[in-house]
Amino acid sequence: MPRKQYGRAAAAANDLMTRADVLALAGRHAKFTGTLTTALTISLGATQTVTLAVSPVVAGDSLAAGEDISVQPTAAIPGGINLAWWYVSATNQVALGFTSSALISLPSPSIPFRVTVHR
Repeated sequence: MPRKQYGRAAAAANDLMTRADVLALAGRHAKFTGTLTTALTISLGATQTVTLAVSPVVAGDSLAAGEDISVQPTAAIPGGINLAWWYVSATNQVALGFTSSALISLPSPSIPFRVTVHR
């Protein structure tokens, strides 16, 4: 009987890919990406919450509610808008809270984000 292999090459050699294998290949910090396309209308001193759907960089991974994450826009956020807070609201969904230093309205933004999960 052939000996079972372990490690990075094992996934291909054993032809089995479990969630644990996917997470091991993804490394300690898993990466997800998503693009915000929800319209933003924020008044001075107000907060607007939007949901960002994200996709894993490594196929088969998923983002679970309660995981510790950091969020970074990978393009400039328009002036006057601040990313105030974030959390995983559901599987592969991140709630983002925006504040503003003035009345700002963006009817159709396209702001890409990178989400890093600290596992």
